[in-house]
Amino acid sequence: MSRGRTLAPRAAAAAALLALGAAAALLKARSYDLWWHLETGEQIVAARAVPGVDDFSFTSAGTPWIDHAWLFQVILYCAHLAGPAGLTLLKGLCVLGVAVAGFGWLARRGASFSLALSVTAVAVVGLRPRVGERPETVTLLMAALLTCLLLDLAARPGTPLARLAIITLVTIVWVNLHGGALLAPVISAAVA
Repeated sequence: MSRGRTLAPRAAAAAALLALGAAAALLKARSYDLWWHLETGEQIVAARAVPGVDDFSFTSAGTPWIDHAWLFQVILYCAHLAGPAGLTLLKGLCVLGVAVAGFGWLARRGASFSLALSVTAVAVVGLRPRVGERPETVTLLMAALLTCLLLDLAARPGTPLARLAIITLVTIVWVNLHGGALLAPVISAAVA
């Protein structure tokens, strides 16, 4: 098979996955917590520290607070520096990451191009209502990455150390992005 004939399906897959990611990300900002997340991200960047007390709520102002989504808030704030396009790009990258992880795993397991693309498209359409300016959007990406890594480890268990290190790193990052990281042991148990 010529090199051009092998690149054509990859280019088509890349274009289709980019289109899916863009379509899923082109949603109006509808998160009521958007401004709170942005303000917290700005405070973290300015102070170079995660706030330890609640200063947003008038009913509990000054009480101890554990900000479990601090890393997401920093990322969201940095994306917002580019304006609304930055928020859309962030959402698009998360969806694209989910699509690439799923499509790549299916393709590596021998699924045909059309089957892998169809399953990925259905998955993106299914997750679209959950895509927003909330930490949950990053959880979708982290859950997909962790699942693909664990499935790959289960399929090829030989020499697992490097993959276990990556799985650990993904989980540590996820814990600082969103409380949805509590899904990590559930996903691990399901794959095991």
